[in-house]
Order: sequence, then structure tokens, then C-alpha cells
Amino acid sequence: MKNFNEMKAITIFRLQEFLTPKRLNKKKAVEIVLACFLLFAAGITNAQVGIGTATPAASAQLDLSSTKKGFLPPRMTRVQRDSIDSPAEGLLIYQLDSIAGMYCYSVGSWKLLSENINGKKSIPVLITQDDFSSGDLKNFWKVFLAGNGAIERNTNGTIALATGGTKFASPNIAELYSTNQKSVNEGTLVFTAVVWTYRDPATDGVLSRGLASGTDRNNAIEFINIDGTTIQARTVSGGSATVTNFSIGASVSNFYSYTIIASKLKVEFYLDGVLIATHTTNIPSVLLNMYFDASTGLIGSNIPHVIDYAKFEIVP
Repeated sequence: MKNFNEMKAITIFRLQEFLTPKRLNKKKAVEIVLACFLLFAAGITNAQVGIGTATPAASAQLDLSSTKKGFLPPRMTRVQRDSIDSPAEGLLIYQLDSIAGMYCYSVGSWKLLSENINGKKSIPVLITQDDFSSGDLKNFWKVFLAGNGAIERNTNGTIALATGGTKFASPNIAELYSTNQKSVNEGTLVFTAVVWTYRDPATDGVLSRGLASGTDRNNAIEFINIDGTTIQARTVSGGSATVTNFSIGASVSNFYSYTIIASKLKVEFYLDGVLIATHTTNIPSVLLNMYFDASTGLIGSNIPHVIDYAKFEIVP
């Protein structure tokens, strides 16, 4: 019995032959077109599909064959991947940023299928993650507040570090940091956060987001604000810092994705999936955790830091 592709070819030939001017019959033409439609619909519903091959593998619903071209899945950033609504089990995408590679959605999370990092293949292991959609902070978070500092939960599923509007004799501070810690000596650390920050040039609130040793920013890998349109990537070890300033060309007061990929040899900083800095010096070797802050020195302004998503991983 001829396969489906051969049957399509024969049907098209017969249709062309029948619809020549000498043999044209409108009623018959309609019948033939309807028959072709039903044939093709049945084929789409029940038959296997071969692209580049007339004999798709028996166990494959779709068989792609080529010696010169490859299969290109949907490509997107990590933020775009995480915004997919209710991903199906087995869904595949290629991620362009953070740890780039082919990802599969399996058992409730995205898993890197294979990636070469620092000369060996491995997959990220989740340390902590929060989208701040639940009613309370997850139990791996700690909070430090001073002066008029506060933690505020917003109705849109974000959390805000606020410093209030009252002037105190001591700084207004709000710090949020995770308890689970890892070191670059244990593997490659991956930090990702989607945050909105406010920068008032009249204050000293730099709005740190990244990794620190507890709340100690003398050992940290972080992003901070320099002014209303400039951020700084920092690696800090024992108080000595390597810094890179980057103008984002717009206000810092927007939601951006910040990613840090840190190993013993180098640290890469990404803004919305774009590499903006690479550091090879002053990389702290102490245990690090996720860290966010807001502070206003000795003035009374509110300098908020809004967090939509935060994730900390390690590639052993």
C-alpha cells in the first residue's frame, strides 16, 4: 500500500488532470476538491509526518531528516521562559542568557538538558527561589530593619523594601537576605532577580541586589545604582572592589532582569540577558547568599526597592 505522501501526490496529479479546460465540470470539481480536503485532513490527524524523508521512522509522529540543516526550537531569555503560562510536561526551549542551553520542563521546573561550564557538563541545582506570590515570606528569608525601614507586600505579587518618609537620628534601612549559602569553591553560582529600583541622587541608597556574606557587603557580588540611569557591577573581597559602571540608557526605575554567574575564575554580569561586565579579580571565596537592601542615610525620603522574582542556583 502506498504511503501517505505518495497518495497526496497521486491525488494532486489526478485533480490537475481532471480540471483541464476540456474536461472541466464544476460539480465534479467540487466533489474532487472535497475528497482531497478529507484525505489531507485524515492524513494530518492520523498519519506520521516526514520532513526531508518519505519514510518517517515508525515510532515517530514527526521525523525531520537533513544532512545540512538542524532543528531550531523557540529561543528566548530566562525571563521570557519563566513567563510561559502553565508549561506542559516535556516542553522544550533554547535559553539565550544566564546559563544558555536547551531546557525541558519536567516535574514542575525547567531543567537544563546539558551544558558545558568550566570544562565539565553539569546542570544547575536550585538553592532558593521565590516569586513572592504567597502571603508570607518563605522561611529561608531573614529581614533586618532599622529606623523607618519596612517590608511591604504589594497586591501585584511583588515585595518592597521601603525606608519610609520620616527622618531619624540613625539611617533608615531595610535588608532582605536568604539563609542558604554557597561558595564559588563549591561550584558556579547563579543569581537571577527581577527588580525595580528607585534612585534619589540626594541620598546614599545604592539599592544592592546580588550575593553577599550574610549582610556583609565587604564580601559581595552585586549590582548597585550610581545615578538615575547608571548601574554598577561589583565584585568585593575583604573590602577591595572591582567595579564596572554601565549606562542603561533609561531610568533605573523600571523592572529589569539582573543575572550573576560566578566561578572562582570569573564573574559575569547580565542585564536583561545582555552581558555588561566580566570580572576576574576580587571574587569573594566566602559563603554567599541572596541579598537586597534599601537605605536612606540620615534623611527622610522613601527609596523603595521592589522585588518580583529571585533565584539562587549552583552548578557543582
